[in-house]
Amino acid sequence: MERDLFVTGGHDPYEYLDLASGHRLRRTAVQSLARGLENGARTMDSDFIGLEPLEPRMLLSAGPFTFLDADGDSYKVRLSGPGEVTVVQNDPDGDGRGGITSLQLTGTTSRSSLKVTVKKSGGGDGIVQIGSITGGDLRMIHATKADLSGDGINLTGALGTLKMRDLTAGADLIATSVRKMQVRQVGAGSQITLNGGLQRLQVKGDKSGVAGDFRGAIDAANIGKVTIKGSLIGADIRADNVIESIVAGTAVDSIVFVGIVDDKTTLPDHPNEFVNKSGRIGTFKLKGGSEFWIDNTHVAAWNIGRYQVGFANPNNDDAGDYGAAMGKLGYYSYRDASGLKKTKNPRPEGVGKPFKKSEPPVHVGDFSLRFFDVG
Repeated sequence: MERDLFVTGGHDPYEYLDLASGHRLRRTAVQSLARGLENGARTMDSDFIGLEPLEPRMLLSAGPFTFLDADGDSYKVRLSGPGEVTVVQNDPDGDGRGGITSLQLTGTTSRSSLKVTVKKSGGGDGIVQIGSITGGDLRMIHATKADLSGDGINLTGALGTLKMRDLTAGADLIATSVRKMQVRQVGAGSQITLNGGLQRLQVKGDKSGVAGDFRGAIDAANIGKVTIKGSLIGADIRADNVIESIVAGTAVDSIVFVGIVDDKTTLPDHPNEFVNKSGRIGTFKLKGGSEFWIDNTHVAAWNIGRYQVGFANPNNDDAGDYGAAMGKLGYYSYRDASGLKKTKNPRPEGVGKPFKKSEPPVHVGDFSLRFFDVG
């Protein structure tokens, strides 16, 4: 059998706790134990037949406990409420310094909160990297000075609130549901997967010049309010039933679908590709920020309440039509150099009430609205 030896809270980074026997071992004792095993001796316990080195670890039930990052910043990890957290430090050279490889939670409930704080040193950046967080239910993860930079968060239960700095490229979030999520930016390749819902997402950017872009993906049953200070760039946001609202600056090379077949990556071509005729996008709104507000971005749901865009790129580089596809549209507005044009309950030419010249355009080059027969 293998035995875990966890680093304890001592100053010596090679101080271990043998979880099976309860013995506390320093480095010399561990080395002697290993030599005894090599010589065939039975040391500590008769069933102890192997010793495998582990990353420095600490098992916490409360805290806070303080660690040092590689650049000299100090950071604290604290779990309040039921449960325990094992901190695995990224310390390959054994000097007692490094970020967090993983935070492994056990026994937590909806009353448990995980908090990571950072105190900047003279030469540090004031940021700590967290590779992964695993566990069950949690009330909150509060780590506004931490980047999620590895595999990400994988919870078997629900998460109340997540506040972090960045979800860097490829760091995922998996949980049954999330009530509120607030980050500075979301990198390309990051996937948010929720069996239930995401009630609110804020991507805020900051005053240092980080725009607050969302470049990742969301796959959830229901999505509430999404606010992106910057742009949707290469985003893929999909819900089974509803997206209450998405508000962003601009949208480029992105997908926002509700109730659309899974393998679709362009505007639907047929009503059968709407697998949920009750699917709804409440509001999709762009506020601008570059020459083209929308470019090669596909928005589709059988019911769209408000679709508010402007300054569409007319030349999609042979990628095909983009824009919006739906059965019903409650309100449509489009802004260009001549000003804002808007209409209620629009329909395409020849179906129901036609567009008037003063109303917003159905086509702007490759940008178009695509209506399907609601009957």
